[in-house]
Amino acid sequence: MSRDDDFEDPEVLAALALALPAPAAPAHLRARVLASIEKTGRFEAFAEKVAELIDCALDKARQLVALIDDAAAWKVGPLGTQLIDLPSGPRIAHADAGFIRLPAGTKFPHHRHLGDEVALILQGGYVDSSGRDFRPGDVDAKAAGSEHAFTVFADVDLIQLVVLEKGIEIEGLPGVSL
Repeated sequence: MSRDDDFEDPEVLAALALALPAPAAPAHLRARVLASIEKTGRFEAFAEKVAELIDCALDKARQLVALIDDAAAWKVGPLGTQLIDLPSGPRIAHADAGFIRLPAGTKFPHHRHLGDEVALILQGGYVDSSGRDFRPGDVDAKAAGSEHAFTVFADVDLIQLVVLEKGIEIEGLPGVSL
C-alpha cells in the first residue's frame, strides 16, 4: 500500500477531519442567533404544548409564555414559589393552570395530589423522589392520590407550567395546600 492510498481510506480521512481544529463561527452568527431568540422569546418552542395543555389558541399561548420574562407578571406564592396564573380553556375549566417558578436547589416537600396534575418543564428541572429526572420539554403527569417530593436542580431556577385539578396536600403543613 502506498502513501497515496492512505488518502483514499475513509478511516484515515475521518481521523484527519477530527484532528483538524473546528472552523471559527462568523462573528455575526452569535448576534443573529441571540436576536432570533429575543424576537421569538426563549420559551416560544413550548407555545404549542402550552396551548394544548391549557386548551387555548396558539397565538394566546405565545403571549402567555412571553410573560415568563416579565418580572411584573409574577406574584409571590406559598413555600417560596412564584406564580403566574393562566386562563383555562373549556376542556380544563375545572382546573387551575399557571407557571410556577422555584429557586434552584429547592427541596419541595412530600405532598399528595388531590386531583390529576400535569407539569410541563420549561426551564431547569428536578429529580423526583422516585429517582426520575425531569428536564425542559418533559411532561410529569401525576394521578389523583399519588404522592411524591422533588428537588430542583442546583444550577438554575425551575419554571414549569402546571395544570392542577384539585390542589395538593403538603405533609407536615396542615392547612397549606396549592
